[in-house]
Formats: sequence, C-alpha cells, structure tokens
Amino acid sequence: MKVGRIFHLGLVALASVLLGLAGCGGSEPTTESAEAKYAALAEAYKDSPELLDKAIYADFYGISVEEAVARFALADEFGWLSAELEEKEAATFGGYWIQHQPDYKFIVAFTRDGEATMARYIPEDSLGYFEVRTVTYTYTELLAAQQEVMAALRDLGIPADSAGYVQNNNVEFYVTDLAPVEAAVADGRLIVPDCVAFVLVEGLSQPD
Repeated sequence: MKVGRIFHLGLVALASVLLGLAGCGGSEPTTESAEAKYAALAEAYKDSPELLDKAIYADFYGISVEEAVARFALADEFGWLSAELEEKEAATFGGYWIQHQPDYKFIVAFTRDGEATMARYIPEDSLGYFEVRTVTYTYTELLAAQQEVMAALRDLGIPADSAGYVQNNNVEFYVTDLAPVEAAVADGRLIVPDCVAFVLVEGLSQPD
C-alpha cells in the first residue's frame, strides 16, 4: 500500500484531468460526449496545439480561452512558491492550492503570521492574487501523520488507502471495514491524530 502525497492540483495537471471531464460548467459528461468534446476542441486547435489544454480548461469553467491563458501564465509565474514555502517556512506553512471558482486565486495556509510571511515572498502589487488562511496543522505535520498512521495500519494488517487535503487541513484514510480500526483505537494499538479521519468505502485501489 502506498502512502499518498498531499498536493495542490496545478493548472497543467488539471487540464489533463479535464480531458475526460470537459463539459458544461464543470458537470461530468458521458464518456462518449467527453470524447466528442475533446475531438472537437482538438480539431479547432490543430494549428495551435499549445492552446488545447487552455481551451479544455476554458470550456470546463465557462471562461474565454484568453482568460485561461492568463490563468496559466499566473500559475507559471508563481509555480515556485509552494516548494519555497515548504522548504523555508516548514514551521508554519500549511499548504498551497489554486481556487478556480467562483474567483480565481491562489490560497496559501499558515498556522500563524501568514500575511507577514507572504510579504517576504510576494511583491505588494501581486498580493491581490493571493488569499492567506490560518489553519491548525502545518503541511509537515499532515505528512507525518499520514505516514505514521499508514505505517501503524500496515503493522496491524489493516488495508487502507489515504489522501491528504490541504484545503481541509486533514488526512483521510479509506477502509472497507471500520471495526478493526475502532478496536485498535479502543485498546491503544492505534493512535489517531486529530487531523486524521477514517472513511468507509466499498473498495480500495489496486497496487500498480
């Protein structure tokens, strides 16, 4: 079982995901309609293939291709920020992600002093693109909790998948049976931090 990594979905990665989801207003179409939509966009941009991912993104969010191009450019401009904060501000950095709706902005979370920290990295005239939020757990703490609980579940023989959500400042573990988890917690064999939640699911992902 692999431990998932907590991450924000960048625009380029998002456009790739939307290849299978392109539809109206973010609604998920059937496979056939998604393929037809992609084929139509690919044909329309066959002479400008570098715009295809922007066109898919624009169609999904109901914006112009010009606006999509501008958003991709902004994402590239500040693409360095997350890694920089993770490395240099680990004691307070809680995560970074892009909000696409209703307004496009970059959201950065800290456990404290977020505004002051951002002012050291982003010029004042660019701070308007950002929203600073205060969270309880740092990104480093979320990763540590994810890894520790996953290791404990392995030792207990409890199959699980996991995913981290910086947007919610938590880590979720997916299991097909909650009973062994509850038993392990009750008798002290499993310590579950407050930032960790267990979710009951019908099935787990298959190993590569």
